[in-house]
Amino acid sequence: MKNYWRMSNFSIFSVFYTYIDHSSYPADRLFVQDKVRIKYKREYAREDSPYRIIFVKWEKRIQHDLKRHWIS
Repeated sequence: MKNYWRMSNFSIFSVFYTYIDHSSYPADRLFVQDKVRIKYKREYAREDSPYRIIFVKWEKRIQHDLKRHWIS
């Protein structure tokens, strides 16, 4: 199941993604575990929902490493 989307942008250095996460943030633990440096841009959630929509950005030069781990 795919829970992320690559956002279109015009940056030559960064890649923007949006992903869905749970309020316990299991995806964030994966980023920390694999020592992936990302920047959190925005987070949206409804009060009655445990799910979050999270916007992040990372450098294009680490894209290959991320694909090996998570993105198929």
